[in-house]
Amino acid sequence: MTDTYKKFKEFIESPEGQKYIEETRKHYAWLDKWKDEKLAWFDSIGPEKRSHYIQKVIDKYSSKSYKDRWYNRGCFPPEELYFWIFDYAYKYGKCWRALSEEVGPGYDSKFVFDNWKVILYNGQGSVVHVRHVTDADIEKGPDEYAQHWLGHEYDNSY
Repeated sequence: MTDTYKKFKEFIESPEGQKYIEETRKHYAWLDKWKDEKLAWFDSIGPEKRSHYIQKVIDKYSSKSYKDRWYNRGCFPPEELYFWIFDYAYKYGKCWRALSEEVGPGYDSKFVFDNWKVILYNGQGSVVHVRHVTDADIEKGPDEYAQHWLGHEYDNSY
């Protein structure tokens, strides 16, 4: 065992470490409750207002000034609100395609709600894409829509 591991183990097993663990659990329980309340509020405002807010988020994150402000700092622009929209889609939306059925590696989840498609990609990092779709796109199903989106046939036998 390394010295750092020994110190960590001693701390976790100490009364101080146990107190820290309990405080951390309480904090994350509070965060989960807070998030659930905010998601319930977002669900209660109706599709028109939800679409308005989502479009504002997309406009913000797509703007050159927002991107340049972060790139000039030497880092990628944060897009936390996309992850919040994904949380909403996960809880209130309809799963459009699950992990094992995805088009290819790197996809994790696709959800739709109110004519919005939300995709979470996981790899060395995680990215959420939010796109407006039409009823016709949703009725086509994920395979036909992806073929239309990509503009060519693809192999989904992964």
